Amino acid sequence: MNNFDIGVIIAVVVAITFFLAIREVVCWYFKINKQIRLQQTLIETMLKIYEQKGGDVNWEAVRKTIGK
Repeated sequence: MNNFDIGVIIAVVVAITFFLAIREVVCWYFKINKQIRLQQTLIETMLKIYEQKGGDVNWEAVRKTIGK
């Protein structure tokens, strides 16, 4: 390995770290994580209404799918 290869590896690692850090900031700023939680709550509420109307809901599969 020469200096160029080491430089490329370091640049890639720094770029990936920077991307992951910026992604969290962008998600926080635009409230994306909050919107996802609200959508998950909406889905659960709609499924509860469906269940009250006589439908059958597999809650285990729902929780697995929406990540709760």
